[in-house]
Amino acid sequence: MSERQILLLRHAKSSWRDIALADHDRPLNRRGTQAAGRMGAYMVEAGLLPDLVLCSTAVRTKQTWKLASKAMGKPAVTLRMRRALYHATPTDLMTEIRQCPDEVETLMLVGHNPGLELLTLRLAGPDSDVTALEQLQRKYPTAGLAVLHCTSNSWPSLALDQCRLASFVTPAALETV
Repeated sequence: MSERQILLLRHAKSSWRDIALADHDRPLNRRGTQAAGRMGAYMVEAGLLPDLVLCSTAVRTKQTWKLASKAMGKPAVTLRMRRALYHATPTDLMTEIRQCPDEVETLMLVGHNPGLELLTLRLAGPDSDVTALEQLQRKYPTAGLAVLHCTSNSWPSLALDQCRLASFVTPAALETV
């Protein structure tokens, strides 16, 4: 079995235009729409194509994944919409990850902060990229993508500090490339 990979994508920037909308129902704004597509294009260039995507049921996360996958050329990926990912804690997120089938080598979660940020920090072990870790500790912005390489033999046995944060990419960093 090759090294497992976890891609943690925070939803892109959402709109607050309609204050009557429930938080779960807020869509992306123009900036978020652009960032989601940019992140999808980056993922293709970097060879970061998931086998399985677990996505929160919030409108903004669904739109983020739809735009990112469109920029990827709509890869053949298994998508599971999970209400449990909506404002999930790191413990909730680990529960979802540990339920993944072992044939999945690259797993992607599309979700929310602070859960994604806290999970990334807990998974990142001592061999993590120092620059990526410092950037993540400053801020996990909307449409930010953490890439973790894991040495676990199976998803159910994944433990904290068992991954290496390989990179942390933000939409702002992609604008300057």
